[in-house]
Amino acid sequence: MRVLTGKQAKQLDRLAMENHGISGEILMGNGGQKLAEFIRSNLMDIHNPNIGIVCGKGNNGGDGFAAGHILNKWGFRITIYSLVHHDEITGDAKIFSDQCEKNGLSIIYNTDIPTSKPDFDLMVDAVLGGTYFPPEDQHGRRGFPTLLRRVSELWTNQREAVLNNADRLTRKVQFVMKPRLALTPIELERELAASASKALQ
Repeated sequence: MRVLTGKQAKQLDRLAMENHGISGEILMGNGGQKLAEFIRSNLMDIHNPNIGIVCGKGNNGGDGFAAGHILNKWGFRITIYSLVHHDEITGDAKIFSDQCEKNGLSIIYNTDIPTSKPDFDLMVDAVLGGTYFPPEDQHGRRGFPTLLRRVSELWTNQREAVLNNADRLTRKVQFVMKPRLALTPIELERELAASASKALQ
């Protein structure tokens, strides 16, 4: 399997659209379909699983909306947290966010930190994502199954710490996204980033 950088992946998307007539909507829909299939195959043992999807403004967010739309059609309980208002979502991502709205999915736009902790069986990151996780551990990189097991272990054994870190990161993201007259540099606390990275090792 060939590993692509983010830049190479974007070039492939452009070539698919320009040279082969594959629309961005189809590419995003395919990405959402594969994500939804992966989620379904890994939640087979959970009856009526509750899934939360956090969507950003860009293509990762669009993939999240697309996956949510498909999972909803399959009967899963889906809640989408959008970090931006509906009218700020554009392009192909808007197509899938509109489909989610049309089909009555629970979508919370630009939400504040909830006062109660939602009890999801799975939370999907459709904001930052990851460039590539190999199917097995190799060359010093953790494979996706290893990463999933580590996330599950942390959620089971250190849930309060995970939720506290999530709250702190959410506050940072919300602060950065607030409209301002001028852009100002915002520093992410080194200790927070280091602790999040260390927890997944």
